[in-house]
Amino acid sequence: MMADVAPFTLPAAIAVIAATSFVARGRWLRLGLAIAGLLLVAEGLLNDHVPSVALLGGLLSIINIFALAQPLLSRRKLGDEGALLRTRHLPMLGGADVRRLLDEGSFTNARAGDVLMREGEVSQSLQFLVSGIAAVTVADAIVGRIDAGDLMGEACLIPGGRASASVRIASDSARLWFIPGERLHAFLGANPRIAEALSQASLAALQAKLDGANRDRLSD
Repeated sequence: MMADVAPFTLPAAIAVIAATSFVARGRWLRLGLAIAGLLLVAEGLLNDHVPSVALLGGLLSIINIFALAQPLLSRRKLGDEGALLRTRHLPMLGGADVRRLLDEGSFTNARAGDVLMREGEVSQSLQFLVSGIAAVTVADAIVGRIDAGDLMGEACLIPGGRASASVRIASDSARLWFIPGERLHAFLGANPRIAEALSQASLAALQAKLDGANRDRLSD
């Protein structure tokens, strides 16, 4: 009886592991399951009487190898600019969500002296500096700088929010991504998970700017 049951219980057990692979998380778990699947493929091919083991082992390996490759695939889809935004500000989001956010906005190039926002004016857009340097001024006095990878215009997340400082490009050239406030609000209203992540990122960015300004003030 056991000899009759074994050929069926082993594939059934492997099928359960394969199904679990769809929802289980953890890179090492994925790697172990992928290796186990490859071993089962070898076992099935070497034993003609259990071809189903090779088939299910192959399925197990494919599922987990694909899961392990997802971060690399997401990075390629995002590009260097999207990967920078995700790494610096939105690590809690998947690549697909960051890509959707980027697609709602636009990329543009800027030159030295271009003004991105003016002190006291309603913040019109959220911006992300991809490359270059921007100077932050209050009452025409430089109080800080914005480097590649920094967010700008976080006040636009608040309806009617005004810029607390002026920002202009200080490097010879720069590249940035931006999204108008109205479009951003509509998009975030339909995507609460992205809205929460972006809100946390904006608060963190504002706190980092305040900390930097305080350090500069103390050093003076």
